[in-house]
Amino acid sequence: MMWVVVCTHPNREFMAIDNLRRQGYEVYCPMLAKRCRHARKVEMVKRPLFPGYLFVSLDRLVQGIHSIHSTFGVRHLVKFGEVPARLSERFISELKAREVDGLISPPPIEETFPNGGPVVIKDGVFKDFAATVFSCQAQDRVIVLLDFLKRTVKTVVPVENLERV
Repeated sequence: MMWVVVCTHPNREFMAIDNLRRQGYEVYCPMLAKRCRHARKVEMVKRPLFPGYLFVSLDRLVQGIHSIHSTFGVRHLVKFGEVPARLSERFISELKAREVDGLISPPPIEETFPNGGPVVIKDGVFKDFAATVFSCQAQDRVIVLLDFLKRTVKTVVPVENLERV
């Protein structure tokens, strides 16, 4: 068995998954829970961890790669020269091991934003301000220190509004 990387058309991952499975391929698309806002509603939706990419397992003796190219939703196979990009079974099994209820569990917030680490605020009142992480309050909020009006100010910022520098 070998795993190859397939590039899909934009937002057509689910279509490509269905069509590849109908052809008998084993397909893996790691999913992530993402918070989406629409019409003043916030909801958690499943989104691909790697948007636009799928992993397809091939049995070298039985399945070829030619039918993948003509599958609806598939743009092309990712290749290095003429050789399809291959992934190890270990990489796929490690991704699957991180899944909880079919979703990849994100790393702890402390790993993403360590205390004392520099960040930039991406949205909100303090957009584009540089800050320093003071502490992690919860899985979705971080306390940061801002230099504002010649003073250091503590403020709580949602994780989705922060970016590591």
